[in-house]
Formats: sequence, C-alpha cells, structure tokens
Amino acid sequence: MLAGRAAEEVLLGDISSGGGTGVSSDLAQATRLAIEAECGLGFGPTLTWVPPETPYSLLPEPMRQRIEASLQAVQAEARAAMDRHRTTVERVAGVLSERRELDAAQIADLLSDIVQEPVRPEGRTSAGVE
Repeated sequence: MLAGRAAEEVLLGDISSGGGTGVSSDLAQATRLAIEAECGLGFGPTLTWVPPETPYSLLPEPMRQRIEASLQAVQAEARAAMDRHRTTVERVAGVLSERRELDAAQIADLLSDIVQEPVRPEGRTSAGVE
C-alpha cells in the first residue's frame, strides 16, 4: 500500500495528496490494515481484542504507538526497495508513459533483471523486505 508513496518520495522528491488524502488513499488503506493486524488479528503483544472498526483516536495510546511504528517500518522498507530498484522502476514508468498499458509478459520482461532474494524463516528477505 505504501510503495506508491515511497516511489513519489524517492523518484519525485515529494508525496502528492493522493498518498494520504481521503478514506481510499494508500495511507488510509495501510492504516486500516495495520489496525486490523494489531486489533483484530491479535498480532500485537497483548491478548486484548479491540474491534478493528474502533476509530483510531479511541484506541489505547500503546496500540496507536505500535500501529504508527509498524507503518513507519513498512514505509522505510518501501523506500529502501525503491532505492534498490530505482533504475527498474524508472524503466517501467518510461515504457508505461509511451504505451499506457502492459501485459504480464511485457512486465515480466521489464523486471527480468531483478534477482529474487531468498526468504528467511522469519518472513523477511536478506535485504529486510517482506
């Protein structure tokens, strides 16, 4: 969800309003997922279940802090991925600007130089990105 924001920041030097404005923005969707993981799925460190539809402002402060930390960590990973693959992202963006759409084979061809990193047992690649 935050890769688009990270790409805007890394490639354009700024994040547009589309990254965080409104209930359908990338940031709103990422926040909802983080709240669902923390509150509804029990991924937090407590056994407390909180309805995921609870407004963010009504969540206990420790939960809000964990949700914010989770979003900050994911944003940092997305930025790092954009930095590592900047040339490829720019190449794909250039082709999309010319053709407006690509099929799966064309995308696979454009991404063929990306080396797959092995996933470690804890779910992270050797570069730290899930």
